[in-house]
Amino acid sequence: MTIRDPVKKVAQSLVHFMNRHVYLVQHDVSERAITHKLAEAFQSVFGETNAYDVDCEYNRVELNQIKRGNNERRVYPDLVVHHRQSRNDNLLAVEVKKSKAGKKAIRKDEKKLEEYVRGHLIYKYGLSVVFRVGKKPRCKCRLFDGKRWTEPPTLCIESMERHL
Repeated sequence: MTIRDPVKKVAQSLVHFMNRHVYLVQHDVSERAITHKLAEAFQSVFGETNAYDVDCEYNRVELNQIKRGNNERRVYPDLVVHHRQSRNDNLLAVEVKKSKAGKKAIRKDEKKLEEYVRGHLIYKYGLSVVFRVGKKPRCKCRLFDGKRWTEPPTLCIESMERHL
């Protein structure tokens, strides 16, 4: 899967989420509730052709090993796109925040994503999704590929504004 493929699938997932669940972002429900429905949207896109599993706060590596970061602490990414029984196909780790959490919290999540990608958890990509709540909900996404952060133009704001 090239970088365009996951970016396109992420954009499709976000559009699906906003079309069905924009209410959650407009009414500032909990991050966990948003992440759950976002995971369902990701599963509908990533699960259909590549049979990826999408899980929230998944804490395992393969079957029995607890997932730990580089500092040996347990880690629970908000959302992962992976194959549950394989260490070799961790496609995407996602951290979700609402913008009102603040820049410090968002940057902390981005540091976690860098660790998930560069560290021994071996995710191919890290994705930061920040939702602006309220009457005009938006989201900003940044993708980490192991070397740099980018804001692919096909993600988030452009894709979702067309559907709101």
